[in-house]
Amino acid sequence: MRLPTRIFLTQRPMDDYAAPDMRHGDLSEAELKDRYPWARTLRWRNLTDTFAQSRMWRWVDALKPDKLGPAEQRQADARVLFEQFHTLSKPYAWVGPYRALMDLMIDHMQANTGRPFCHSLLDRALAEHESMESSMEEIGKALAKNIDWEHGYYPAAKGKLLTKAVLGSYLPKFDNWLNRVDGLGIAVHDTAATAITLQSLDIQGDRFSAEVHYRIQDHFGLDDTDIAHPLYGNLPLFQIWYLLQRWEGYDYRPFITEMSATKHIEGMRSES
Repeated sequence: MRLPTRIFLTQRPMDDYAAPDMRHGDLSEAELKDRYPWARTLRWRNLTDTFAQSRMWRWVDALKPDKLGPAEQRQADARVLFEQFHTLSKPYAWVGPYRALMDLMIDHMQANTGRPFCHSLLDRALAEHESMESSMEEIGKALAKNIDWEHGYYPAAKGKLLTKAVLGSYLPKFDNWLNRVDGLGIAVHDTAATAITLQSLDIQGDRFSAEVHYRIQDHFGLDDTDIAHPLYGNLPLFQIWYLLQRWEGYDYRPFITEMSATKHIEGMRSES
């Protein structure tokens, strides 16, 4: 088998800008009020800044599209909402080396470029996360079992067995208990697409060593399912996020979050 070669790709594609959670600026004031009860009222008891509360709803609940002020005023109101976005995300990102990621990603959304977000902290988080172990273990088992040990190579005809091994594993995601407070659970949590590539394979006697590259993407955006969730959809944090992204008056673009890691796998000839 020629290397490097991709051994796994999720059904959901990479760079999927057509995904539901990548929509932005597609809902009017009337649509928001029709779909979501929280968009019809000023009663947001959990907002810490009543000034921010009233400023936000002035644009959704009080004014009609033909009465909107200048773009500069909307931008000023959005800045207040982004301040609230930062503040309300703190309980989900207050411990550990990755707690700064959520602030960085909120700032990236506020810049409104729509460009992918990459950061060394994300790559480090992926490389060190316990959820990497499952797929790595299964890939190692498949290599040990299917290498042609007599001739010292991996047969191309058995490439699909590596894919099958990954399918039987738990793909990387940030959903353990620590991730609920270290920033990774809210900044990334689950992932949208995963590509795994076997970069190199060295076979010496009855032992092998391999380099496996993971490229993973997530979407920093909310879709209708997210905001309809009975818990998250009722939290001001997610309502602000949804409003900034989806209301036509703000139209802040979601973006793709990308992370990568290369992992080393070692093993020996399988006895099975």
